[in-house]
Amino acid sequence: MAHSLEPTFILPEHYHAFGRIVQAFAAVEYLYKIIAGRINTASDGATLFLMCNTGYEGAKNILTAIINGLDISEDKKKSGLDLIDAVHKRATLRNNASHNTWTEGRRPKSIKPIVLRARNKLVTLGTGHNEKDWTAVELNQEADLILEGADAVTSFFVSLGIDLGEENKGDKGGSGRA
Repeated sequence: MAHSLEPTFILPEHYHAFGRIVQAFAAVEYLYKIIAGRINTASDGATLFLMCNTGYEGAKNILTAIINGLDISEDKKKSGLDLIDAVHKRATLRNNASHNTWTEGRRPKSIKPIVLRARNKLVTLGTGHNEKDWTAVELNQEADLILEGADAVTSFFVSLGIDLGEENKGDKGGSGRA
């Protein structure tokens, strides 16, 4: 039974997809922190403790700075940065799934976020006829793309010799590099 504040046009499949998108970004944030820690030879526990107040955006910025500081070719740097950007371009969708109200879309069983932006003037997005709407299938495809992007970022760092295998408890010494 729907509650009075729960819109009937947002289907359980939409809520499921929202959860997948939010959890995918939580996994990306965790991954970015672990990569930064492994590069800096910290144990995973120490990394997570030291970065506990660093959210996704901060972890992404740290990883970007690390890539820019690596002694690798400019082409390789660009490749790594492009992989991070490919994941990041879906961050707005994650924010919309987490924080915004959604309304009916144009297509059957589609929805779109309502966003208020207050920069120089107040702008409402999501109320126009031609704005992007999403079906549950499309939202789930975006969650898949986020996770595939995270896999690509992982592969990039593994190709540089960063060990991202089993948990680094800090008891093996070593540099975090393979």
